[in-house]
Amino acid sequence: MAVNTNRPVLAYMPYGTTVKLVSVGKPDKYGKPTVSTPVEHKCDIRMNTKNEPFLDYLGNETVFYANVLLPYPIKIKVKDRLIFTDDLGKVQEKEVLNVQYKRDFSRNIIAVKAVI
Repeated sequence: MAVNTNRPVLAYMPYGTTVKLVSVGKPDKYGKPTVSTPVEHKCDIRMNTKNEPFLDYLGNETVFYANVLLPYPIKIKVKDRLIFTDDLGKVQEKEVLNVQYKRDFSRNIIAVKAVI
């Protein structure tokens, strides 16, 4: 499937932030997970400022998390890594805790929301 990233479906939102997606794969012969080269994507990052707890798929609770909205369909899964620069200029690498696919009325994926 060829994805047109020039004009995303949700183009009315500002996507000034970028993240680098590192896909984590199956373990190699030494037991270390294989990782891909980072791929950069435009996105919108919203930090949790209310300190509300979030439960991941295993029931682990985390208080500090962020929602990353990617305006086009990409392949991302739990345990992948996202690298981004926060508001203070610090480069952070976080693990994806949850993935939600946003669909239009014809059930086509128009955006991806990742919780890190």
